[in-house]
Amino acid sequence: VTADGLEYKALENGTLEITKYTGSATEVIIPAMIEEKSVTSIGDKAFENCSAVTGITLPDSVTNIGEGAFAYCGALKSMKVPAGVTAIKDGTFFECGSLAKVELPDGLLSIGNSAFAACRELTSIELPQSVTRIGGSAFRECNKLTAIKVPAGVTSIGNYTFVNCKSLSDVELPDGLES
Repeated sequence: VTADGLEYKALENGTLEITKYTGSATEVIIPAMIEEKSVTSIGDKAFENCSAVTGITLPDSVTNIGEGAFAYCGALKSMKVPAGVTAIKDGTFFECGSLAKVELPDGLLSIGNSAFAACRELTSIELPQSVTRIGGSAFRECNKLTAIKVPAGVTSIGNYTFVNCKSLSDVELPDGLES
């Protein structure tokens, strides 16, 4: 089923998941409701390779963002992740080369493998204190990332997390970090 270039499907709980974007808009606003059903999920790879999209507005009703949901969105400049999202999954923003600003919600628990890898315009990112897991290669090749403060609840950081972060000069690690 399609609405304004948004393909979607019903989930078992009666809400909707956006499964693919096939529209031509550069600024995409995802509605909170479609056909009187709440949009709660952005599916795996839903916006993958949407290279012309510069902005995506997610409704507060979204609580799940799938793996690789915005991967290879090379023109995407910014993103505000809704408050109910608890995980940035593997590859969510992989190769979003123009992504300069991301707002993450309080309550976010984990950042997956390669979640922000190759986000070459990202200069800073504020990790909520609720984060307890940072996956491997999470910020690999974020060439312009200058500073990062790892939240106190993080006990391990995955392999290659900050590889080729050539501008990274200020890293704050928590006392409880084990590996």
